Amino acid sequence: MCLMARGNAEVSSTLCNDIDESDDECDRDMSQEIYEICNSLRGVNKNTYVMFKDLITHFGKCNDLLHEEQEQNEKLDCNLLDALETLRDLESYKEDIEVAHDQLKEDFEHLDLGYKNVKGELIKLSMSYEELQATHVKSLVCSSSSHIVNDACATNSTSCEAYILKENVELRAQLVLLTSNYGKL
Repeated sequence: MCLMARGNAEVSSTLCNDIDESDDECDRDMSQEIYEICNSLRGVNKNTYVMFKDLITHFGKCNDLLHEEQEQNEKLDCNLLDALETLRDLESYKEDIEVAHDQLKEDFEHLDLGYKNVKGELIKLSMSYEELQATHVKSLVCSSSSHIVNDACATNSTSCEAYILKENVELRAQLVLLTSNYGKL
């Protein structure tokens, strides 16, 4: 703002909005006008001059504070814009993470279902294997040829053990029968 003196004590303000005038020119004009007002007030009253000088000093301090506040506001506006941009980026990242999370969750459900199916099949196959092994042992035990059993013993110790156990049971039964027949004699 430029100050213009009118008469001895009358001051009014006008804006320096001329396109041709720069800020420096406006400041020089204002300084010139203040100088002229100060000269006019010196002649009128010394107290008025001191009060005007104090008022100008006060306005200068207020102007400095205003500039500091404007600079602070500009910094805060920049920080706010940066924060808003960061917020948009984070929201975008969050959406990407949510999409990836949903995909991973779906993939996990498919894998979990596949795992349960494989586990069920493993249990079935294990039971089937045990049944087949028991059937195989029974068929080997029921075989009458010792040659076949001896060959089986050479390649399969489990079948051999089963055969020996069965033969042991048969021999005990024969021993009991003989013992009871011997006692009758």
